[in-house]
Amino acid sequence: MVISFVAFLLGIMGEKLYYLAGLGERKNKLLLPGMSIKGFALVAIATLLLHSLLFGLPIGRMLDVTAPGLLFGLSIGLPGCFFRGCAGIPTAARWRV
Repeated sequence: MVISFVAFLLGIMGEKLYYLAGLGERKNKLLLPGMSIKGFALVAIATLLLHSLLFGLPIGRMLDVTAPGLLFGLSIGLPGCFFRGCAGIPTAARWRV
């Protein structure tokens, strides 16, 4: 539980940093609203892997335990982001929204 909570906290910071990294010239505006679920997933999984290696826990089992929570968060976060209008950059491709 402690490792998952630490991964969650670091994942929140990773969301904000990933979002700010994609802003380009507007990087200096730290108080802008917005986060990116991709940043959370990258940082949280990396944190879990690192803790698994440090404490000698089986990596596969740790990722198996964490996957349902991460997928549940994605199932709520991504549609919410889509309906809010933060679905990404406009595109002319037929298979994209």
